[in-house]
Amino acid sequence: MTEDNTMQRHAGQPREIWIGTTKTYLGWSIVSALLFCPPLGVLAIFFSLQARSNFGAQRMPEGSKWASRARACNTVALIVGLVTYFCLLAIDASLHHFGK
Repeated sequence: MTEDNTMQRHAGQPREIWIGTTKTYLGWSIVSALLFCPPLGVLAIFFSLQARSNFGAQRMPEGSKWASRARACNTVALIVGLVTYFCLLAIDASLHHFGK
């Protein structure tokens, strides 16, 4: 693949142009697994690795599909994790306030 996201072909073959992202979201997936929601984070890591494998094999549409799934899992993991943390913080604060 060239720098401008086009796939190179041998002479005589049509040139396929890929306009899209090649982000795999692996870093975000690892953070999601460690900090926010481990089950969804692990699933996101799997999707990210599938995306990386497909991008590496020049299968851009399939890689994009897996990357999109990883991004969705990461987004849900972030939301679930933050809601859980704030709920636990609110419960802890209320126990300290009303427990005295």
